[in-house]
Order: sequence, then C-alpha cells, then structure tokens
Amino acid sequence: RKRMTIYIGVMPSDLEQLGGLLRLFFLQLFEANTDSLPEHDDTITHPAHVLLDEMTALPVMRSIAKAAGFAREFGLQFSFVVQSKNQIKELYRDNGAASLLENVGAEIVFGTDDLNLCKEVSERAGYDTVDNVSRSMPRFFSMFRAGEQNENTSKTKRALILPQEVARMPKDKEMVFRTSVEPFYLSRLQWYTDRNFMHLATSPLDPPKIFLNIAKDDGSVNFRHLLSDTDNAQSSSQSPQ
Repeated sequence: RKRMTIYIGVMPSDLEQLGGLLRLFFLQLFEANTDSLPEHDDTITHPAHVLLDEMTALPVMRSIAKAAGFAREFGLQFSFVVQSKNQIKELYRDNGAASLLENVGAEIVFGTDDLNLCKEVSERAGYDTVDNVSRSMPRFFSMFRAGEQNENTSKTKRALILPQEVARMPKDKEMVFRTSVEPFYLSRLQWYTDRNFMHLATSPLDPPKIFLNIAKDDGSVNFRHLLSDTDNAQSSSQSPQ
C-alpha cells in the first residue's frame, strides 16, 4: 500500500539468538501482505518482492513455504537463495519443502559442486540426438588400402549438458528452468560490468541510528534481601488470624 524498502542484515554469530525475532518479522510481513486480494482492495497498488538470501539460515517458516503457490495472487513474490536444494529438503522436510520446490515460478542454477544437483540439472535439460560416426580401417598401410576402410553413422542420445559441464559452468552463465517451456542456458546479468548500469554504483547510504536508554542494575538492589522480604510477607499472609 506504500512504497518502501526494508533491509535486514544479521551477522552469522547473531542468527542463533535472533532467529526467533527474524521468523516473527517475516511471518508478520507475510500476513500483512495477504490480508486481501488486489482486485478486491483498491488500496493495494504496489506488488511486494521478498528476497531471502541464505533462507535456510532462518528458522523454519512453514506458512511461507506453503504459500509459494498462491502468494503471487496477492502481489507477493518471493525469491529464495540457497546454497543447495538439499538444505531446503533437510530443513523443511514435511513442513512445506515439496510445495516450495514445486511451485516456484523459475529456478536458477549456477555452477555447483553438488553432485546430485548436477545430475538433476542434466536430466531436466533433456537430451539431443546426435550422429555417432565410427570408422574401421586396416592397421597397416591404411592409406593404400582404401577399399578396406568403412565408415558407419548411427544416431545416439546425448545429454544437452552433462553433469560435469554443470559443475564447470562459468561464473557468467546460468541455467533457468520454468514450467512448460524449454530450459534456458543464459548469460548472467552483472550490473557492475554492464556499461549501462555500472555508472550507477555509489557508496551505500548510512542507515539512521536509533538510540535507546536502558536502565541497568547499578548494584543498589539486594535481590537476596528482596526475596527474604517476599518470603516473610507470604508467611504472614498465610498465618492464622
């Protein structure tokens, strides 16, 4: 309903203690943006894009995983960045992993050393029929014995991209899979090397600083004495009148 950009950055050492807070934030974000369909609410004028880098570092968010198939109807789109699909399968398992992986609009794969993913990409890319030429010739003086030379051509199946070729894919290339269309082997868009965009690079903005004054214990409170007074008060209230 209002144009805004929110950046959330957490140091890896703080993920364990802030994981619950991050999970709460994203769940509230999801609920706030799926309260009404855009065609039923004229106040919803902007789509929302949620980019979750290193998604598997966050606690399990089952509702978001389950929503991958219908969130776009509310103008809410997700991009999940993970090191390996196995991370999602292991973390979510029965908490929406299948729904998340099956309902993404596009899947982008870069060069990886994940052997299972390399095999999967090779199989999903499909196969081509190529000519396989075999030649036979005499072992000695073949150039003088042309009549004894044979050449046969046969059709054979060959993967469009082999698993080892997926693993060796250059950093500026990517494979893209979308439903009901052929897979794409594309060049990556790197804005910092594109002459049309590289001039836009600037220094990052300094986020506003928020200061909170929190009163700390200065040692003036004697907890042992306080607990003793509390126990005495309870004993007095329980004594018969």
